[in-house]
Amino acid sequence: MSSRQDVDCERARRALEGIRRNRRSQTATTLAEAAEELGYEIDRGRGKGSHWWAKQPNRPRFPIPTTRSPVSVGVTTRILGILEKVFDDVCKR
Repeated sequence: MSSRQDVDCERARRALEGIRRNRRSQTATTLAEAAEELGYEIDRGRGKGSHWWAKQPNRPRFPIPTTRSPVSVGVTTRILGILEKVFDDVCKR
């Protein structure tokens, strides 16, 4: 599990803020970068081209769809919710 020392909380906060402001224009790459800021590993091979998996021990894993750009607002909002919970756990201690 990521600890505060592994995560640059300011960079992660800015990444989440950018997603929050521009939910309609997020790509798989921008969502993956935000997840990586919070210590997630992006498995690009497991989804067979339709999605990538963001995974981290003891945290929820989630798919990031790659077939549509930009990613739909509903999917972006769901991923943002997961990342914000992880951010609160890691950076608000």
